[in-house]
Amino acid sequence: MRSATALKTLTVAAVLALSATFVGSAGAGGLSSRTSIPPFTGNAPVHPHASVDTCSLIDFEGLGDFNPVGIFAGPVTVTFGTSWLSLVDADNGGSGNFANEPSPNTIAFFLDTNDISISLNPGVRFVRFWYVASSVSLPIVVTAYDAANNVVSVANGNTVGTSFDGAPCVGDPNGQFCLWDQVTLTSPFNIIRSITIQGTIANQFGIDNLQFCVEANPTPALRSSWGKIKILYR
Repeated sequence: MRSATALKTLTVAAVLALSATFVGSAGAGGLSSRTSIPPFTGNAPVHPHASVDTCSLIDFEGLGDFNPVGIFAGPVTVTFGTSWLSLVDADNGGSGNFANEPSPNTIAFFLDTNDISISLNPGVRFVRFWYVASSVSLPIVVTAYDAANNVVSVANGNTVGTSFDGAPCVGDPNGQFCLWDQVTLTSPFNIIRSITIQGTIANQFGIDNLQFCVEANPTPALRSSWGKIKILYR
């Protein structure tokens, strides 16, 4: 029979081992090497965007590293909650620990989950974006709402995207968040006005290439080639 001291030692060792396992799975790398939320003052930045026929694509390029994503003004104005930040790939001079991003160098992510909403005005029928996440930031539940906050569409995401969690991917040449997947939300009418994302962990989840459509049959075909997205409209 082990003594109380021996049992206490074993218990502490077990707790430390579990803690190391958790930190190893989540802490092997954050999406950004910077973990302090930068101080921002004034209004959210506004970026113009143009529509392509009846569909638009926001790829976050040109926003720089560690800046508020803000508002994209166009035929449909898209407002990102105050927690969203832009992030540039470290291979291109930023602080991003990611690879194989759908568009060249920049994505969106967050260091807190205080406001990670996305709103659209007027409403749309189709929303799709690419995401990358570590195992501790999954599964995600993405929900679309109408103007009265009624649920319009729900999508789930379960793809593990980090090499330190065993995802079958490598950097380009660097980046541990390296496997991307898509979520899609649809409605029969132009009534999707806001999107929420649940289940995520700060600095362990990012998105790229947010696409939205208002046409009668919003089913664009996306073809991926070496991490670059080609958008075809029927």
